[in-house]
Amino acid sequence: MTQKLVLDTQQLKHLAELLLGAAYADGDYDGHEAEAIGDILRGQVHDGELPAAVTGHLAGFDIDELVVEDAAAGLALGEANERRAVLQLISEVTHADDVLDHEESEFIRVVGRALGAAPEEYEDLTFDLVTIQVSSPPPIPE
Repeated sequence: MTQKLVLDTQQLKHLAELLLGAAYADGDYDGHEAEAIGDILRGQVHDGELPAAVTGHLAGFDIDELVVEDAAAGLALGEANERRAVLQLISEVTHADDVLDHEESEFIRVVGRALGAAPEEYEDLTFDLVTIQVSSPPPIPE
């Protein structure tokens, strides 16, 4: 379910950057993620029609030029509920392809920190990898 924020066109462009960053975080940007991003962004505008400046920004997006801290600062969010809403929207994108990935989880953490959110504001949207140490069995006797 898409959260509704009150964002101007410039803020929408920054939100789009973060959503696209989430989609690219695992190195595999797919149609499900693209669809989720479109749905999320259209859900942020009154008539469901994205401004041309936003669609143009989406078309010209280059993941190699994304600076998460700049995009987060451009959103100019002050309230914890606004930060949480953005993080939930990012989480929607990371779940769109039905594959949970460590890089996507880490991207949520990076954005959370860039937004000035406390870890408890986003940790439930992330996961940690667990490593299991398996000892080698003894050699087979001859």
